[in-house]
Amino acid sequence: MDDDDLWMQLHRLASSFDDAGNTREQRLRFAIRQLQKMPPTVRRELLGELKELSEILLDLQPVAKEAENQSESVRKPARKTG
Repeated sequence: MDDDDLWMQLHRLASSFDDAGNTREQRLRFAIRQLQKMPPTVRRELLGELKELSEILLDLQPVAKEAENQSESVRKPARKTG
């Protein structure tokens, strides 16, 4: 896996949702229609993965935000006083 592959996959997923409709409701309906077309075994597998990813992403968001804040503070030059 490339260093940025995880984040690129997240970006592609977000773009796919954007392409699925203009509103959150449209995007959700589109995703559910796609899911309903799949065989039951595939749906069960995907629903398990969705649950796992949802939990991981909820945990990841504040940690990623903190990492971004730390990265930004390292990039900013120190202020000189006096």
